[in-house]
Amino acid sequence: MSAPPTGSPSGEGKTLDFGTARATGEIRKLTSLLEISQALSTAMHFKASLQRVLELLEKSHDVVRGVVALDGGAQLPLEVGAATGGRDRA
Repeated sequence: MSAPPTGSPSGEGKTLDFGTARATGEIRKLTSLLEISQALSTAMHFKASLQRVLELLEKSHDVVRGVVALDGGAQLPLEVGAATGGRDRA
C-alpha cells in the first residue's frame, strides 16, 4: 500500500496532506487549552472566568450552546455558573 497523495506546494490539485491536517487540529486544541487555562487562572471572579471559557469555545470551536453547572452539595441543587447560546443569532 502506498501513502495517500499530498497536495502540491502551488496548491494545485484536490489532495489533502493528512499529517498536516492532523497537526493543525492538534495545534488548535492545544491553543484552546492554553487560552482556557489562562482564563481560569487570571480571572478575579470564578463565574466570570467560566463565562470567558464558554466564549472561547464558542469562538474557536463553533460551540452553539453551553452550560457549566456547579454542584452545590447534597443539600443544594445544581447552580448554573455560566451559559452561552440559547437565543437566536443574527
